[in-house]
Amino acid sequence: MTGRTERAPIQTPFFYGWVILAVSMAGSFLAAGSNQLFMGVMLKPISEDVGWSRTAVAGAFTVGTIAAGIGSAFMGPLVDRFGQRIVLPVGAVLAGCALFVIGGMQSLAQFYLAYIVARTLAQGAMAGVAPTTAMVHWFVRRRGRAIGLVNMSLPLGGATLAFLGPYLLDFFGGWRPVFAFTGTLTILIALPAFWLLRRRPEDLGLLPDGGLPPAGPAGATPGPGARRGRETPPFTLAQAVRTPALWLLIASQSIATVASSTFGFHQSSFFTDEGLSLAVATLAVSMFGLAGALSSTAWGFLSERFDERWLSMAALAVASGTMVLLLLPQSDASALLTSFLMGFTGRGQGALFNVLQARYYGRNSYGAITGFITPFQMTALGMGPLLGSAIHDAFGQYQTAFTLYIAFYWVAIVMIFLARAPHHPRATPAAAA
Repeated sequence: MTGRTERAPIQTPFFYGWVILAVSMAGSFLAAGSNQLFMGVMLKPISEDVGWSRTAVAGAFTVGTIAAGIGSAFMGPLVDRFGQRIVLPVGAVLAGCALFVIGGMQSLAQFYLAYIVARTLAQGAMAGVAPTTAMVHWFVRRRGRAIGLVNMSLPLGGATLAFLGPYLLDFFGGWRPVFAFTGTLTILIALPAFWLLRRRPEDLGLLPDGGLPPAGPAGATPGPGARRGRETPPFTLAQAVRTPALWLLIASQSIATVASSTFGFHQSSFFTDEGLSLAVATLAVSMFGLAGALSSTAWGFLSERFDERWLSMAALAVASGTMVLLLLPQSDASALLTSFLMGFTGRGQGALFNVLQARYYGRNSYGAITGFITPFQMTALGMGPLLGSAIHDAFGQYQTAFTLYIAFYWVAIVMIFLARAPHHPRATPAAAA
């Protein structure tokens, strides 16, 4: 007798993990209400209305992004312990309230504090750590597509809200009601989420993918030999940080993020500096965002058929080649092509990183490990635009930065190549062999 009561599987006409995926995608989509793309649309209306400089307002976005990275380190263990069912609703309610505060704020300090809260909770509880951890728990064979769809939701939400931003401003007659509206939507996602979400399939007497249990210990995830039927036990955070592979993956992803975030932030300025029209530059930015969103799903599906590590190296190689194209004279067609390729490879490659991390370290401590990694990624995300601006101001053009980033991508490729799957510290010498 083990003292455990077996639960009968829940009776649904489909695997319940798809419900978890749908709710997770909705939360990630609405988390875009505090991301940089949508806030960039609100920058000018806020600045002109309250009389603050754009630098003062934009400073909140930088501080909030870094704070979101740090907050993810604390959010990850909470997701591992309590699951999305508690973290997403609580985080969504508090983030929604913070958006209400932004709409009614009267001082710069209130704006900074409210935005930091909204950005941190949206990034940790609604997007990023929480939904990807849920996908790792609920899916194994279909994990790539599940993570890809969740990763698609945030940039797709950002592109959608950014597009609707001017219309919302006209409809509501100002920026303050817009934040009240987005805050309401954010809170509403918390109501059904509490009733629909579950931590992991075992809580309902189910198994990942709705199929047979893995052939290894509970919580194990397919290891490098999983496609041949072998399983690896899950790592704890303390065990993972002792493996060289984790640090190589972090360094590779951070270096690549600096390059892609620089291009994403400065591409409109670069193309107009090259003599292209603002309309073409704006279309290129939209192409970049849409390609980044859709590519997450594409890479996710491909990872179910091909090795994620080699796919990552291929994506980074294409991104490096795209940087070479940016050194050539630009035309309308080349601008759209390079933005699409950078969105598809440089921005969309993050889904492959999440799948590779899950394959290497398992699902029991995925949230804690992701929370540990996220501050590095968010810092790189914030440093990219700053580094690009500094290089432009020093040399008067962006080509110097793009030349540097070609090397960045190849350094990232080498690091991914060296990041071989780690052996679990509890594995026997025979198993390791």
